[in-house]
Amino acid sequence: MLSGVCLLHRRAPHVNILTGLVVLPTRDLAVQVYSVLSTLGLAAGLTVALAAAQESVAAEAAKLVALPSKPDTGPHLLVATPGRLMAHLQATAFSIRGVRFLVVDEADRLLRQDYQGWLPEVLQQIQHSHSSTTQHPPVRQQMQQ
Repeated sequence: MLSGVCLLHRRAPHVNILTGLVVLPTRDLAVQVYSVLSTLGLAAGLTVALAAAQESVAAEAAKLVALPSKPDTGPHLLVATPGRLMAHLQATAFSIRGVRFLVVDEADRLLRQDYQGWLPEVLQQIQHSHSSTTQHPPVRQQMQQ
């Protein structure tokens, strides 16, 4: 994922668009992954944000949402827990419409548990912006269960 985000970043190096989303089941795991990706991202010129209830929703939103006067201020990658991701999608101006890479760690666990219906919402927003994207059949089946 990191190499794919780097390739997209090279095409438009002055624009920060959220391109990669990593969803993890726990805050502790999200913090660990964020730490690693932040270090790697720094070396690659990418910004990484964390949405895992380590700070208030407002403090996280300030890091996630690009300012209208500075559209290049958002992160390239977001590491999040499902609950906090949904909080931002429902209550802030944050959008994941530019996401090209979605990583779901411990997918079996996250798909078994509802977590506020996060997966259908995430897929809907990503697919809405990429009309050529089709839903993978196993994901569609899991969502319908």
